[in-house]
Amino acid sequence: MTTRYITIIVAAGCLLLTACKEKPNPCVAALLERDKALDKQIEALMTEASDTSAVYRTAVLKLRDEEQNLFADVENCDFGKDRDAYNYWYRGRMKFPGKIRQEVHRLGLDKAK
Repeated sequence: MTTRYITIIVAAGCLLLTACKEKPNPCVAALLERDKALDKQIEALMTEASDTSAVYRTAVLKLRDEEQNLFADVENCDFGKDRDAYNYWYRGRMKFPGKIRQEVHRLGLDKAK
């Protein structure tokens, strides 16, 4: 009889722990997916195109605009208790220039804005 109660208590405890775990924030996951997609796009663009072409420059500026939109969405995301995600964006990704901003600067396109 006591074993049965112990089993029930352990099972209830496991269910409670699983139910009380915080679910991953969909906002954070979507932002990271968009960030990875932008990174892949700039990598592909840098390896395939000539940086002297107008098409390349236009594509880089388009990626810069998408990155700025991403950063605006980061500002509107509630990170809750997810300090790792918060630090990734605010103490890293948005604070220091990534590949897109470095390429915009290298091409001298940041002065045009």
